[in-house]
Amino acid sequence: ILGLDFRDPYVVSFAELQLTLHITDRLIDPRHGVELQTTYDLAGGIFGGQYDFHKVIPELRGYWTPLDNRLQLAARAQLGFIVPFG
Repeated sequence: ILGLDFRDPYVVSFAELQLTLHITDRLIDPRHGVELQTTYDLAGGIFGGQYDFHKVIPELRGYWTPLDNRLQLAARAQLGFIVPFG
């Protein structure tokens, strides 16, 4: 129907690049601050496989601990894009 043959098994091969910026008080077990992360995948093309696409996933994480240190608030937002080529 879609013009693609989804036979099992299929091959997806990709290279992944991940960049993370830590703006926190501690690298491990942060209490205050934010982390910014971006993941980029290049699938197919020179790596072979049956599907060709770019995938970008930006992510934001935030940490905040009030004065009494008994409670920690954390939040995470993530959004993804996949763009086919070829």
